[in-house]
Amino acid sequence: MERLQRILFYRELDFSLKQIIGLLQTEDDKSALRGQQHLLTLQRDRLNRLIALLNDCLKGENTMDFTAFDQSELEETKKRYAEEAKKRWGGTAAFAQSEQKAAARTGEENLRLQKEMNAFFDRAAALRDQPPESEAAQNLVEAWRAFLTEHYYDCTLEILQGLGKMYPADERFARSIDRSGPGTALFLSRAIEVYCKKQADR
Repeated sequence: MERLQRILFYRELDFSLKQIIGLLQTEDDKSALRGQQHLLTLQRDRLNRLIALLNDCLKGENTMDFTAFDQSELEETKKRYAEEAKKRWGGTAAFAQSEQKAAARTGEENLRLQKEMNAFFDRAAALRDQPPESEAAQNLVEAWRAFLTEHYYDCTLEILQGLGKMYPADERFARSIDRSGPGTALFLSRAIEVYCKKQADR
């Protein structure tokens, strides 16, 4: 299965970025896909119940059946699956590093890091009209990799490459990054791709 597909599946399951990093370090993702399939089936069944309820209302049938709005089974399944995923992949080095560093930070430090991340994306936006292989763009990727390594986890080339693919592919990441300027996520992705290829060829 393609790495980008795996990332998008995990994001659909609302995995955090640090959980995705752990997931990407394992080759066995069949159980994750089975969990994804089960959750999507529950979502589909709930939507079917809501549609049926709306159809009854449009027909003028006065129903007091509120079970269609119940999300308890879906939420419980998501919670259980998230716990299983953490138990299975939480032992990865990147996950452990991220958890350890996060636990040591204060709320003020988290806000400072968020501001630094926003400033980084602003820098990327200012460079997005330049070629991704330009010196400025490559220096920016190097700085981003160093930032992630210092504050979150050892950002290997494999992890960085996965992040680069995810930034424009996942609309939530793209929307957040593109607040600094339209096309920033795509530019950063291309710059990361060039960077990883150059590093791998050394």
